[in-house]
Amino acid sequence: MKKKLAVLVLASAMMLSACGGKETVADDVEAAVEETVDDAEGTVETEVEETVEEVADDVEEIVEEVVEDAEEALDYAKGTLIENGWESKWLGLRFTAPEGMVMSTEEELAEIMGVGQEILAQDFSEQQLAYAELATVYEMMCSDAMGTNVILMAEKLPMTLTEEQYIEILANQMTSVTAIQYEVESNDEVVTLGGIPFNKLACVADYEGISLCQDYYIKIKDNRAVAIAITYTDATADVYAGILNGFTAY
Repeated sequence: MKKKLAVLVLASAMMLSACGGKETVADDVEAAVEETVDDAEGTVETEVEETVEEVADDVEEIVEEVVEDAEEALDYAKGTLIENGWESKWLGLRFTAPEGMVMSTEEELAEIMGVGQEILAQDFSEQQLAYAELATVYEMMCSDAMGTNVILMAEKLPMTLTEEQYIEILANQMTSVTAIQYEVESNDEVVTLGGIPFNKLACVADYEGISLCQDYYIKIKDNRAVAIAITYTDATADVYAGILNGFTAY
């Protein structure tokens, strides 16, 4: 009987020990699970924070670029046609058509640029915003019956360029044209028009046996290239001089 009781007591002790072991293992597992969960939560939180920071940086960079583009667009203001001429407060320049030359209308300029006539129906501020979005704006054109003409354009630059760099690119483009044979005569002269210094590119073009002189006056302002292109012949050199004299300070 005593032996049987001892065996029962021993068995009970073993059971209690076994139960205690199970509780210890369970505690260890629970602790390990909690630690894993905490680590996972920490990792997820860190990854989320890093992702949010990266997205915020990207958004901030995009916003800065948009703001910069908008500021540049707003800096530029297209000149306006006036009676027998053109003027630009943004550029600080005016032009009066010489006798015998006629200014193109806003409708004619819009047609050259390929923009709809609805832009002309907008108010002045809306027009300026619309023109600021264009890559190239034909601000004014003046011509006579002999074919002598002057065109003023403002081109939005895709990168920062100096007048000299722009002229070099322009000269390379012109001399690569096959339909018209261009020859560069000079590209290092600086000429003042209306108190503003312009870098000059002088070319001679041979078109179907006709020799034409074509001079470009380049000015970089607010990341835009202002180009005044004058086309004339030796016989109309006096008209050419009148065109240059037609530019005055705003």
